[in-house]
Amino acid sequence: MRLIATKLGSGKRADRLRFLREDGTGSDVPMPRQGILPHDLVHYAVESTLGLTHGFLGLVAGGADPAFVMELAHRPDAREVERQAIQAEAIVEGLQSQLWSGPFDVEAFLYGVETASLARGVDPQPFPDRAAATRLWDAALELQRRWRELPAHASLELEFPPIGHPSATASRCWHALALGDALTAQVPLGQIEEAVARHLATVGHPPAAAVYTRQDSEGRLHCEVTAYFTPALAGLGRALGARPTSRPPRAGLTLLVGVEGAFDASA
Repeated sequence: MRLIATKLGSGKRADRLRFLREDGTGSDVPMPRQGILPHDLVHYAVESTLGLTHGFLGLVAGGADPAFVMELAHRPDAREVERQAIQAEAIVEGLQSQLWSGPFDVEAFLYGVETASLARGVDPQPFPDRAAATRLWDAALELQRRWRELPAHASLELEFPPIGHPSATASRCWHALALGDALTAQVPLGQIEEAVARHLATVGHPPAAAVYTRQDSEGRLHCEVTAYFTPALAGLGRALGARPTSRPPRAGLTLLVGVEGAFDASA
């Protein structure tokens, strides 16, 4: 996925960021000016430097709507979105505090990450040592320098994931989400339909974008429902808590929402 960050005129309150995915779909979001590196570019520094596979940018690269993921990650009770996306958001907050304050204070940074993570109900992303935190700081400073030197109406292009990043193939697999028995599954199924419809209205209707369901009893009293997200909706699936899985057999699958023929298009 390419990120195209465009610096607008001096009278604007926000700049612009465009996401261009490998499947040809794209999304545009404003980047409010905050006196330091814009929030979404701090995400780039964090996720590319630390090799996070399921952070905000990883989810967007997989097809998730940027506004949808951000809305979930910023909620005080943010447990619906992928765990690593919440951890990444906490790191971004801690790094932004350091960029605002000036000289890097490793202890203050790590403490800020911990408190921001726990406030969202997740354990913080572990740093192997303080050198890793310092490398992250250096990466953010370098990206901030490049952004500040960029003239008005010019663009900075970045590639995510960078070469060798572990999420390079994360968006190419199916994702599955267990929803419980057929009765309790009705509410989450409705939420999935709504989220996918909103996403497709934003990015168009890629031919391989769909969610399928399967009901499986396996000798149990009640049928268990599983939702399967095609690779074109991998990011959205992860944002809703789905996990990577192998391509399911076609027999027994029912199209819940998306494009007819998406199963074959995802081969």
